Amino acid sequence: MLLKQVDDELTHEKAMKISAYQANMKDECDNIARELVGQAIARCAADATSEATVSVVPLPSDEMKGRIIGREGRNIRALETATGCDLIIDDTPEAITLSSFDQTRREVARMALERLIADGVSIRPASRRPWTSAAASWKSR
Repeated sequence: MLLKQVDDELTHEKAMKISAYQANMKDECDNIARELVGQAIARCAADATSEATVSVVPLPSDEMKGRIIGREGRNIRALETATGCDLIIDDTPEAITLSSFDQTRREVARMALERLIADGVSIRPASRRPWTSAAASWKSR
């Protein structure tokens, strides 16, 4: 009788320890799984974001990059201001990258840049002082 009681208590304690061990293992596995899924999402999200927020405009030659940038960066600043897009001009041969989260702005910038390239990039940003032409015409009177 005593041995039966001790055996039952030991069996119960073993079952409790096994249950606790299984619960700990499940928690650890859940944490590892969350971490792995988070890493996978982060890796895929970077690729998907760059594909969804960037457009590439081909150039006929690398000398066009200088013409698009303009003297002291005036042309590129005017394009960025007018379109609301970032123009990224780097070492990529014969290409300019347009970056914007707004797909419509990016498409407008792409179309405008393609037209400018087709025209030979004769970008003439608006005068920084719009009143100069009015003042010049008033002085000539």
